[in-house]
Amino acid sequence: QVALLPLLSREFELVRLNVVEPVIALETSPDGKNNWDLGDAPKTAAPPTVETRPGAFVLGDLAVSRGDLTYRDASAGEPLKVTIDALTLKAPDRQSPVAAEFKGTVDGTVVALEGSVGPIATFNDRGTPYPVRLKGEVAGRKTAIAFDLKCDDKGMALDGLNLVHGSSDVKGKISLICYAAAIPL
Repeated sequence: QVALLPLLSREFELVRLNVVEPVIALETSPDGKNNWDLGDAPKTAAPPTVETRPGAFVLGDLAVSRGDLTYRDASAGEPLKVTIDALTLKAPDRQSPVAAEFKGTVDGTVVALEGSVGPIATFNDRGTPYPVRLKGEVAGRKTAIAFDLKCDDKGMALDGLNLVHGSSDVKGKISLICYAAAIPL
């Protein structure tokens, strides 16, 4: 569903997108190339400058049903397989938190989680904490996870991590530091 009035201002607002039975294959080759990277520009080249206006493209609600996603890293073992029974992401606007729900399996483990994540507008803001708050069941056990994702040029961190899975409870901070300049976050 596309909003018609914003088109008069050269803005494309996709109000609702429903994807049914997608098959998504994400792969990383042994030399580190991803099949989702577009173009063959060298990683050291400066990104092209494109004039964009905030709000020129807006994606509203997203719903995915009966989908399959596979992630294969050539340097790892078996691929990660995700079956999506239902995935929904809803937000009234780009500055509001996103209501999220996932039902499906991850490598054969049944997962049913719902909650909220940060606003779409701040997802790529380096240094800005991006809140994730989810609860539900994983492998038949009550599960809740909460953290603030922070990314910068040095890596990423899960601040204020609080993970409860059945009778297990983990709290703290996880930091991933990138030493190779070739690994973009």
